[in-house]
Amino acid sequence: MLDEENILPAEYDDEGGLTEYTGDGDLVPQGPGADPIDTIKDITTHVCNSITTWKQIDAQMHTMDIQFNVFLTRMEHDLEKYKTSIPVVEKQLNFVNEQISKILDHVLTMNAETETEINMKMRMLETSENYLDRLSTMMMKLI
Repeated sequence: MLDEENILPAEYDDEGGLTEYTGDGDLVPQGPGADPIDTIKDITTHVCNSITTWKQIDAQMHTMDIQFNVFLTRMEHDLEKYKTSIPVVEKQLNFVNEQISKILDHVLTMNAETETEINMKMRMLETSENYLDRLSTMMMKLI
């Protein structure tokens, strides 16, 4: 069992080594910066700096929270706006699709006996196919 009277205080020196108190002299360190009031000032300064930094981080987090809430509100508004416009756009795209299909049916029923008529029919088929592809792409993006 340790005798409490034989346990001496110790402290770390600047190099990280442990310096034990030998019982000679004061427990208060001597030399520059050894004044207890300076030590308390240093501790107070460090605590104040830590609290200031913490409050700055807290304020930045609050600002980020507000910005995120504004972003969410804006996105909800945009989503509602798009939800109301989607049926209109979908209806218009369906109408265009029906019209292109009618044109394509007409082109397929055309008689192409001469080379000029065959070339015209092929160009009309290619154009209709391009329009249908673009329309399909637009509808896929809409979904």
